[in-house]
Amino acid sequence: MARSHSLMVWSIVFGFLAAASLYAAEPKEPKQKHAKASVEKPKLYHSDDPFGPSENHPALSPKKPPKPAMRQMRPGENVKAIEDALAGSTEMVFVEVPLQDVVNYLKDRHRTEIKIDNKALNDVGIGTDSPVTISLKGISLRSSLNLMLKELSLAWLIKDEVLLITTPEEADNQLSTKLYEVADLVTCRDKHDAPWEDYDTLIDIITPTIKSTSWDCVGGVGSINGATLGTAKVLVVSQTREVHEEIADLLAKIREIAKKTPNAGTPRRDRPAPKISSGQMGPTVSGYPDPLAPRPKAASKNPADTGSPKQEKQPKQPPKPEGQGGVSAS
Repeated sequence: MARSHSLMVWSIVFGFLAAASLYAAEPKEPKQKHAKASVEKPKLYHSDDPFGPSENHPALSPKKPPKPAMRQMRPGENVKAIEDALAGSTEMVFVEVPLQDVVNYLKDRHRTEIKIDNKALNDVGIGTDSPVTISLKGISLRSSLNLMLKELSLAWLIKDEVLLITTPEEADNQLSTKLYEVADLVTCRDKHDAPWEDYDTLIDIITPTIKSTSWDCVGGVGSINGATLGTAKVLVVSQTREVHEEIADLLAKIREIAKKTPNAGTPRRDRPAPKISSGQMGPTVSGYPDPLAPRPKAASKNPADTGSPKQEKQPKQPPKPEGQGGVSAS
């Protein structure tokens, strides 16, 4: 019986030893798995886009960094940045989106200052919450704005170094002055082969073709003049943004046609005859008196100035007394 009791004790001891050995060996396996996983971790979270979501672990992918703030530009740089943005392509896909949200989207997308003329819109009863529904892709921001704002009876212009959303009436009252280099379009030669600049022909093409009622010659507010400034031959135009765009487009088309005849040479065109004024300021050019022209001499009342022979005055003879050398009355 003592032998059986000792066997029972030893069996319990061996059971505890076996359990202890298993318990001691159990934590080693998770450590090995964790070490293996740490080696393969870069592969699991690798992505071509370091800021994009991971395909295998989207929840553990790093967050995108915040967008950088808009750079402070020098005076005048904003206008160039706006013009570059207008020439670039954009994408608009909106369904009943408020106008203010659309403006905020375009401002963030193109990194451009865009404002809404609240006063002008309130005057015509259009709110910044007006819904916008449009779908455009792959065209310029300039054309996209034209199409979008046309549906809302609105317009845009560049004013005070921002792109301003306003009404067509307000846009028509905002004039800007631009210079157009036109040396290749106005230089010609007269019948004596002398070069001269024919600005009038080009102006006569532009003014009746592009918004004909907006020019000062017919009571409008816009003006256009040709000028030779040093070696530059330019058109000086004061007009609205819309008219300026049409002028630039027209000049580009004229030049495109001119490229088809590159060897035509300088065109020959007779100079217009100067206009003669009947006033005291002498002959005029283009209808304006020439202050350097000699004034016509006034007609002289002195016969000597007219070239007629001078007549000498005869002395008056006293009247003869009656009865001397005469016939007396009987």
